[in-house]
Amino acid sequence: MSFFIYKIKNFEEHKKNIIDLIYKIPLNPKSDKSGEERISHTDWNLSDELRKDYIDYIHKHILKDFSKEFIKFLKTHTLTVNRLWFQVYRKNDFHGFHTHPDTNFANILYLKLPNKNVITKFKLPNDENINIDVTEGDIVTFPAFYIHQSPVNTNDEEKIVVSFNSNSFYNTL
Repeated sequence: MSFFIYKIKNFEEHKKNIIDLIYKIPLNPKSDKSGEERISHTDWNLSDELRKDYIDYIHKHILKDFSKEFIKFLKTHTLTVNRLWFQVYRKNDFHGFHTHPDTNFANILYLKLPNKNVITKFKLPNDENINIDVTEGDIVTFPAFYIHQSPVNTNDEEKIVVSFNSNSFYNTL
């Protein structure tokens, strides 16, 4: 499996609702001293105790259909989502190359995508660079060990994604 791209049904209905719910979370920028990331707003490092209504909304309106399609694609039985978080990239924000440990798949839901220059970039273990073609309303799923980054947002318009990790298994019992 390389990449699975799912187009969210009725995306325009959901886009504004999810973004509004994201902005109910207190502004929480994240950057590190090593210069590997600068993100204007995220809940990655906020307590799970904090109410995150956008997560409930996504589970209710998007993840059920996504899970059915992904399970069918994998020819497997189960998909579990074990973490969701959002990231808002304003001008000059970025996230350096990284992987997602302790999970099978990483997933990115594109809520706002100002242009193709800020689509996630991938570097496979053999150093092959892969570009994907996605638009707002797509969820891209890929093996979590794929090295990827969010390039510098050079646009005045923000990029907003919701990321999540997931696991799947095939059970013959």
